[in-house]
Amino acid sequence: MGDTPTPSVLDTLISSVTTIIGSFLDWFSEVATSLIANPMIALMFGLGIALLMYKLVVRLVGKASFRKSGRRR
Repeated sequence: MGDTPTPSVLDTLISSVTTIIGSFLDWFSEVATSLIANPMIALMFGLGIALLMYKLVVRLVGKASFRKSGRRR
């Protein structure tokens, strides 16, 4: 009769954490896929990115303006 190795507490913990992380990643991929497939969500996401890019360009152009020379009135 051979001795069967019993799993240690650390092996059980690592296995449980791996299962939880795998389940979370599966859930996250399902949610992301359903959100990407929804055109309304994609539109809102695209508008948000466009707004952020617009703000960035306005900020960069504002910093590049000639503020040192003062405003002409």
